Amino acid sequence: SNIQKYLDANHAGGTLVLFGADYDAAATHAVDLGKQNGFVYVHPYDHPMVWAGQAANLLALQPQLDNLGVRWTDITELHGPVGGGGFMTGVGMAYHQLHPGGLLYGYEPYTHSKFSRRALAAPHLMIQPKGKTRADGTATRRYGDLTFWTLLRLLNSLQAVVEEDIDDGIRLMHARYGIRSEGAGALAPAGLMNRARRGFYDDVTG
Repeated sequence: SNIQKYLDANHAGGTLVLFGADYDAAATHAVDLGKQNGFVYVHPYDHPMVWAGQAANLLALQPQLDNLGVRWTDITELHGPVGGGGFMTGVGMAYHQLHPGGLLYGYEPYTHSKFSRRALAAPHLMIQPKGKTRADGTATRRYGDLTFWTLLRLLNSLQAVVEEDIDDGIRLMHARYGIRSEGAGALAPAGLMNRARRGFYDDVTG
């Protein structure tokens, strides 16, 4: 992850253990530490309580919508990043509660695209070979056992974004909005910009 997350966790009094070259190695080590020391392992995305916490990201927008005079039913589409699936599952469930007819679009890096094109016809968990991506916050090799099936139900589309477009998304966020976005935060803007520019997506769900 990025250095700012590391510093924030340290500042909050957390004890950080850095292990392995990717999320999968670190997660396996965390489970082992829990067993050895009697710790409770809290999954980062594959648990309904985590989804509820992620939903707060959407609800936090309410004051801004109130100031603009916008209702949730006015927002016909919602776009966001997908890694292990916890963020988009929580946000998507909250969005459908507020706007049952709204459309939900997810984006994941092409290097870690884990839905096969046959996923809707014969759903199965797909493990992606290791790769590198600037969107490291979404660099998981598989979805959670729970998030996979929930995302199949929630998402209208899940689309893969190549690294060049993620870079363009980061530049767009900084140039237009003054936001220093990490790669995962730029996934949805990158995907939308891709559609506007090329009219093409690698749409992996249909």
